[in-house]
Amino acid sequence: MKHRIFMISLLAIFILLPTSLFSQSNKITIIKIAGDRFAINQGSKQDIKINTYYFIIQKNKSIGRAKVINIHENISALQIISLNPKSKISIGDELILDTTFDSEAEDLLRQHESNLFNSNLPLNKNPYSIHKKISGYGLFSSWIITALGSGIMGDQMFGTTVIPVVGPFVTMQRIENDPNGTYLPGGKGLLTVSGIVQSSFAVYYIYSLISYSNWKPHSRFSITPMMNYHGILISYNF
Repeated sequence: MKHRIFMISLLAIFILLPTSLFSQSNKITIIKIAGDRFAINQGSKQDIKINTYYFIIQKNKSIGRAKVINIHENISALQIISLNPKSKISIGDELILDTTFDSEAEDLLRQHESNLFNSNLPLNKNPYSIHKKISGYGLFSSWIITALGSGIMGDQMFGTTVIPVVGPFVTMQRIENDPNGTYLPGGKGLLTVSGIVQSSFAVYYIYSLISYSNWKPHSRFSITPMMNYHGILISYNF
């Protein structure tokens, strides 16, 4: 009876030991640490893939995430992406694949954000300088068009029409107050549009000028035209 129990126990050891060893060898563990990077005991032969993400497990708890940045046959290098402030990675910590995250999408998003901010919001550059240019060009162009149109149409009140911003409104008021005053064909509509456009650009220019003067590096709030993306970027730094 004792002999039979001994044989069964011995057989169990031979069955369970290889399974245990195989399980241990399959674990992804940290084998070397260098700053915010570390090496693990698996590589391309174990199907580790570049740019994949892993949870860092310490004492059965996740303490951070890391990204695969270099691969060899039986070893890989990872970059720490996030880490619990109260934790520190150690040799022997395990890694578990993060299957909930699209690493390729994150890389594209980070690249897009980097290009967006680097190309349109250089550090310490006043974002309102572009507003000054746009509003200034707009105001000048609308005034030039008004002056040229008034001259070509033979406007008898050219002297008041060409006054920047308020000129079209002054001309309209003069015509309205003159019993014999008449508008040229389409003149009232053109004067109205010109006055509104010039006034809008004038307000925009004054706002840009004040904002440009008051802006300081690292200001919390800013509005910047995004030329590459056909829109504006409103940012607020907390």
